[in-house]
Amino acid sequence: MKIKTVEEQVLDGIAKAPDAFDYIYEAIYGTHGDEIREFVDDLYQGVMIDHRLHPDDDFEEIINFMLDDLIGA
Repeated sequence: MKIKTVEEQVLDGIAKAPDAFDYIYEAIYGTHGDEIREFVDDLYQGVMIDHRLHPDDDFEEIINFMLDDLIGA
C-alpha cells in the first residue's frame, strides 16, 4: 500500500469536496489536520509573495491562485 504525499491528500480532498475553495479555506485553519495546514500555509505564503498580495485583504485571490497551482487552470 502506497502512502500518499500531503499534496496527494490535498488533491484528493479538493476532488471530493463540494467546493474546492472551501476545502482550501478550511485547510488553512487546520480543519483537515496539521500536516495539510502546514502544506497549504506554505502554498499560501508562496502565492502571497509571488503575486505581491496582502494576506488579509487578498485571501480570496490567494486561494484562487493556490487552486490554479494545485489543479491547473
